[in-house]
Amino acid sequence: MQENKTQDSSSSRRVKIKKIIYLIIVISPLIIFYSLYLNLWKFTPVPDTAWVSWYGNPQNEVYIGWETSENTIGTIEYGTQENNLDNKIKEPKAVKFHIVNLTGLTSNTKYYYEIEIDGNIYTKGEFRTAPSTYKSFTFGLFADTQQKVGPGWHQHTANIFDSKKYSFLALIGDFVEDGEKYEWNDFFTCASTYLDTIPLIPVRGNHDKPRDLDGDGDEEYYFEKYFPQTVDRETGENEYDIWKQFYFSFNWSSVHFQILNVPEIDIDDEGETGGVSLKDYYQTFTEDHLDWIKQDLANAQSMPFRVTMFHCPITGAGFYGPNFILMEELLPILHEYKVTATVHGHAHHFERGTLINEIHTKNPLTFFIVGCGGGLTDVGLRPVPETDVVIASPCYTEGYATEDTLTFTTYTFEGTVVDKITFNA
Repeated sequence: MQENKTQDSSSSRRVKIKKIIYLIIVISPLIIFYSLYLNLWKFTPVPDTAWVSWYGNPQNEVYIGWETSENTIGTIEYGTQENNLDNKIKEPKAVKFHIVNLTGLTSNTKYYYEIEIDGNIYTKGEFRTAPSTYKSFTFGLFADTQQKVGPGWHQHTANIFDSKKYSFLALIGDFVEDGEKYEWNDFFTCASTYLDTIPLIPVRGNHDKPRDLDGDGDEEYYFEKYFPQTVDRETGENEYDIWKQFYFSFNWSSVHFQILNVPEIDIDDEGETGGVSLKDYYQTFTEDHLDWIKQDLANAQSMPFRVTMFHCPITGAGFYGPNFILMEELLPILHEYKVTATVHGHAHHFERGTLINEIHTKNPLTFFIVGCGGGLTDVGLRPVPETDVVIASPCYTEGYATEDTLTFTTYTFEGTVVDKITFNA
């Protein structure tokens, strides 16, 4: 009897060893592949691409940005005829990160541009300025392209966007995972597919800040180099934004768009003496920031629609749950000034929900989470009472605005509609 038990024990050990060996055989190639992928990724060079964006009135002013691996002086030629670029701006000094403002543009007009370096064409592209009257337009929404933690489908999304004729594309934060240079190179390499025809509206996410991974305290803030926000063109600084919160707004046809900086914080983010960490708090809302939000929305009350975009959602089905600071400080303002919808990332799924305010009951607020830009998607979704629709599969959201309607439609990569809602002015 004892001999049988010994044999059974020995057999059980052999089975366990075989399972471990099989597991190693299966997992090892994946580990090796992912390690090679990450290391090869680190050698992604600076792509020859440019992007168009703005921090003023896109009816008559945009900026064009690009990056070079060495300090260079670039020249932009631009105009309304592709074969007759009759305007020229030469940079005053050699730099790696290039930002050139184009002013005095005509509204609702298609422009072409070429960037020359040392007499050679570095890259070229096109864009259209905003209309001065109400005209229908489409725009794209997505977030969280941080490919380091996911299957890397930003390129797939980029290929879809390349076939679109969006007036602009808004990326609602987390372009990258750790803020390292090679990650940004990879982002712009993928994005170059659509950046030559579609302007990019940046919203800063919590991962877009520099992350001191090696602990030496010497990390470059690349987001600021790619997407500078400025009020004073001479100093290159925003006197109202001393904490570099990165917020601005613009009108496009019938919609007022407001971009806010709301990193990942919550009441659990405690400071040294308890309560909310003052450092994180001041990186989110300061008195001047809140005042600006109120005044900006007050000035936009005559617009048919108001859309506010910021990275961290107020609530949602993701594992972050509700953000009580946003609920207490920002949500009442959004309700009071009749914001049509808010758009977020941060949680890696798509969600649409409705927030009702006890005071402003006639001003329900619809929120969208569009975090399927390329990072690993959430799987353990927990719908909250405010959730109307939620999915965790690759998708993107498209907006279509007329003078009196604003429609948001969410598509799978195959083009199937998974959600659609229309607001009336």
